[in-house]
Amino acid sequence: MACSIKPLLTRRSGRDAGMALFAVLAFLILIAAAITPISVSAHIDALVTRNSIRETQDRFAVEGIVRLAGAVYAERAYALRGRPNVKMPSRIACFDDGRESNITFAFLNHSGLVDLNAASPELLEVGFRALGVEAGRASALAVEAERYRSAEPPDGGGGDQRYKRAPFETVFELGDLASGDKRLSSALLYQAAPSVFTIHSKSGTLDTSVAPVAVASAARTLGTRDAPYLVEDGGRLPALTIIAAVRRPGRPDVTASGVYAVELSEDAAAVRILEPMRLRSADSDAEPADTARAGCDTLFAPPLRQAMFEVLR
Repeated sequence: MACSIKPLLTRRSGRDAGMALFAVLAFLILIAAAITPISVSAHIDALVTRNSIRETQDRFAVEGIVRLAGAVYAERAYALRGRPNVKMPSRIACFDDGRESNITFAFLNHSGLVDLNAASPELLEVGFRALGVEAGRASALAVEAERYRSAEPPDGGGGDQRYKRAPFETVFELGDLASGDKRLSSALLYQAAPSVFTIHSKSGTLDTSVAPVAVASAARTLGTRDAPYLVEDGGRLPALTIIAAVRRPGRPDVTASGVYAVELSEDAAAVRILEPMRLRSADSDAEPADTARAGCDTLFAPPLRQAMFEVLR
């Protein structure tokens, strides 16, 4: 009898062992199915957090460099205030010791830009022509800008409800203007317009000696030497736009721009932020057309240059 039971017990033990193994494998599969999404999600969260931290670090680093450049530029302008024949640089290129990373600074003196609230319609047209707008449409947009900022309609009537009837508060309000059914493209409005127009010079004149190439060229095309809105003194610095293009190996190229008020007194120079810094991909920014670049030591002493690149690492 014992001889007949043993094979049966052996078969049953093998079957039970197989079922147990199957149960264990099924349990492991269920655990893996439950853990894998959590693991993937945690990995993605870690990557997002790391990138967010890196972007925040980059933003503070680049913002600090832009502010430093503004302060140094203001001090240099203060030192040269009695030397009208010596011009401040419009672009500067800085390289680290290994020349693997570089920062290109562009400086826009707002005396060379068209003030949307103070410029005459003739000067406003110069600005729109500098943006590349064709002649007839540039003239129409200049009229639109004049009506947009005017407190009262020229005809004394109710006027078009599209018009703000108050001063421009930002260059980007140019997007509200329309010539017929056409408005400025996003590329012109967000990339090119801040290098042509301003609300910070508070002047109805354009200083051609510090104007960007496109603005100076449009002024020469439309204006005459004795045009009342054209001057050439290079002395005023009511506000300053600083554009910094940062390029580093293994990191995305970024471009930052900030607008600062330059305050020059008898014994000091300082900058005060007017518009928040914009940080974006380098490919999305249109730098001023000036191509000549001065060396970094034109503004920055070697210790400052080294400190800038250390901050970016």
